Amino acid sequence: MRTKAVAPALELARRHYAVSVRPLLERALPGTPHSAARLAPADGGPGSPEEPLLLLLLPTPDAVARTDRLFAHRPQTAAPGHAGWDITDPDTWFTRHLGFDPHQGVTLAHWLTTPTAALAEVTGSDVLHDGLDRLTLARTALAWYPHDLWLHMLARQWQRIAREEALAARCAEAGDTLGADVAVGRTVRELMRLGLLMDRRYPPHEHRLGAAFARTPYAPVLLPRLAATLAATDRHIQESWLARTYETVARAHDALGVTAPLSAARDRRPERFTAALVARVTDPEIRALPLTGTPQPYAGPLRRSR
Repeated sequence: MRTKAVAPALELARRHYAVSVRPLLERALPGTPHSAARLAPADGGPGSPEEPLLLLLLPTPDAVARTDRLFAHRPQTAAPGHAGWDITDPDTWFTRHLGFDPHQGVTLAHWLTTPTAALAEVTGSDVLHDGLDRLTLARTALAWYPHDLWLHMLARQWQRIAREEALAARCAEAGDTLGADVAVGRTVRELMRLGLLMDRRYPPHEHRLGAAFARTPYAPVLLPRLAATLAATDRHIQESWLARTYETVARAHDALGVTAPLSAARDRRPERFTAALVARVTDPEIRALPLTGTPQPYAGPLRRSR
């Protein structure tokens, strides 16, 4: 398990909760259980100070309304609604952010349709207090994909890489240099998403993808190669950099131990990895899933500003 450095923003959140929020709640709503957390940004990093990163969960909509009124007339330094807090009840929050409540169980459909950025936010949150015991349960239930589903997601990602690589080749053959460059760029993006999945990290929003990938163990070697691939103006140079990248990714795949070793073969086709991963899936329902598509990117903000 990774060890996260305590960021100043987290310390500020803890202090604000302990000094301002919890005492007011205990005086105004004595005995009412609640949960509080600092939400993780979608890349698992430190976030930015302007983001509303704090969450306050109360057991019922009525308690939420009473708390809204309670803090409405407080100074900004003590009012969650004016200091980046989202005040709501668990059912509303989980439905808004995930589309379902993990307390009721997590189905295969939930896994396949929930944006990975939303999963990253929930599982990466720093729980300040969990009197409702819902945040802890959700973090545990959604910590990572079940093993067979992880294999499927890896296979699906290799399939996406194969499709983008084939498109780049077809564009180059047709003399469409711009189209080939766009396809190569998408290949680089999919390789970064693959690296996150291999490192058991939920891929974030597109605007945080680079920052998230930089935190994987593959970044020191792969980032310069991916940057060189994107910077190359000659197709043969691009191919050379991509070949080196595939060699490294193949070795990283072998290190996972989820299939027989594949990196020694001279055949770099992404489809080899897809086939090997699918062959290791034992759950018949997951094995029958198509290899097209991916969890949709989150269409709206992960959290609301008050």
